[in-house]
Amino acid sequence: MSFITVMTYWSLNEVANEMEDPFGYDPNDLPLTCFQYDLNPQLTTSAQKSRLQYFDEIERDLNTADQDAKSTASTASDHLLIALLS
Repeated sequence: MSFITVMTYWSLNEVANEMEDPFGYDPNDLPLTCFQYDLNPQLTTSAQKSRLQYFDEIERDLNTADQDAKSTASTASDHLLIALLS
């Protein structure tokens, strides 16, 4: 009976130790470094695609705003010039 009790506590302790550090360097642990190296290029590519679309929209909006500002400024300067010449 004491063998079963000791074996149970020892097993629970081993499980708890593995749960404290599941990503260590034991042979049965997951190769997280390899997973991360494989994931990084995919994340970079995905971020660049979404970033480019986002900044293309912003650039288009800024160009539209600049054109509107230039046309408004030229109209205002034309009105000022006409007022001065009159």
